[in-house]
Amino acid sequence: MSRFVAANRVNLPALIVCLSALLIAADYPAVYLEAGLPTYPDAKVIDVGRQTRSLRDGIRLQLETKDNPKQVAEYFERTLKASGWKIPKRPVKTMQLALFGATKGKMYLTVQAMKVPSHNKTRIMVNVIQKL
Repeated sequence: MSRFVAANRVNLPALIVCLSALLIAADYPAVYLEAGLPTYPDAKVIDVGRQTRSLRDGIRLQLETKDNPKQVAEYFERTLKASGWKIPKRPVKTMQLALFGATKGKMYLTVQAMKVPSHNKTRIMVNVIQKL
């Protein structure tokens, strides 16, 4: 094996993970990503609503994951708190349903996750709006 090949060997599994993350993030509206809002790992974006250009007009996302609603809520809660969001009330977190809201400055976000038994998946709805 030449030195060039050995020195420039690519870690294929790591590359696949990075490319997958980019593809998943590509499904999220740019304004959502630019605001630093969380992207749920291994979730598929199934709908982004009609309005995707402004947080002031509100954005709605629907995602789907194999994780249960409690795992979804814990991820969003942990990630949002780490980014300075406040979660004013105790969130509802069960294996079948999760629901909570969060605020940061003039931004408001809600997360709803519900188990869909017929698909053996969890449907996640994220709504975010920025008040003037």
